[in-house]
Amino acid sequence: QPGDQTEPKLVTDGSGGAIVTWTDYRAGTGFSDIYAQRINGEGQKIWDAEGFALCSATNTQWNVRLASDGSGGGIASWQDRRSGIFDNIYAQRIDGTGHTLWAEDGVQLAPVSGLQYYPRMEGDGSGGAIVVWQDNRRGSDYDIYSQRIGPDGRILWNERGQPVCTAKGHQYNPQLVVQYGEAIVTWQDKRST
Repeated sequence: QPGDQTEPKLVTDGSGGAIVTWTDYRAGTGFSDIYAQRINGEGQKIWDAEGFALCSATNTQWNVRLASDGSGGGIASWQDRRSGIFDNIYAQRIDGTGHTLWAEDGVQLAPVSGLQYYPRMEGDGSGGAIVVWQDNRRGSDYDIYSQRIGPDGRILWNERGQPVCTAKGHQYNPQLVVQYGEAIVTWQDKRST
């Protein structure tokens, strides 16, 4: 396809192949979308020959992350500027046959004003995922927020996102590991400066 394809992420499909997601500029509008493809162990494409859009909402979607759903599919999360003002975090689940399972163009993880950046995500071991991100809803400092989304696309924690750290100063660059449906999160922190 024309245009750049960037930021590839991949997870195993549990059958010797992989699911791949990427940021895709094929529309030629200057905005990017999120695309996906599944390949088998021989490197053959399983889904649409050119990949298909997990999200092609208005404006730009990028900074995609991917986790296995434990059932041959995957869960993707990304930064999304469909509002035209703020970046928010969205997610979508895709099954092993290439069908999206949640709302068209994804589920918003914390519908609040302010910028949400740099999602990081891991599967929760139950077909859902836990996502953390850098959040600017207070307008002055970045904080760390999180969300758990169930295998059916339901938001499981605070609908506005669960605060992880809201100390003074900036908190940014979150990372996480997940075990037994719980997460341990780390981040860089400027509260002492």
